Amino acid sequence: MKYVTGYNMPGYMPDSDCNECEDLESAKAALVWDIEHYLDCMADYEEDEGYEAGHAVLAEFVAAPAMPCNVYIGDFVFWITEA
Repeated sequence: MKYVTGYNMPGYMPDSDCNECEDLESAKAALVWDIEHYLDCMADYEEDEGYEAGHAVLAEFVAAPAMPCNVYIGDFVFWITEA
């Protein structure tokens, strides 16, 4: 089974091309990269209170088992779904 990852503002189309992955571990790794990149962009706005909260959510996601899911950080949802 293949998996797809991506992100978007809820209610809108994905903001990027979706990533197709062969397994859940690869999908999780791709989503971690996307979330880290988003948080790096948030760091440019030091007044953004969601930056530290986003890192806490990322830490929870990294510690969780790989599975289809939605991860909400700031105004975006990052997701893994079955293809």
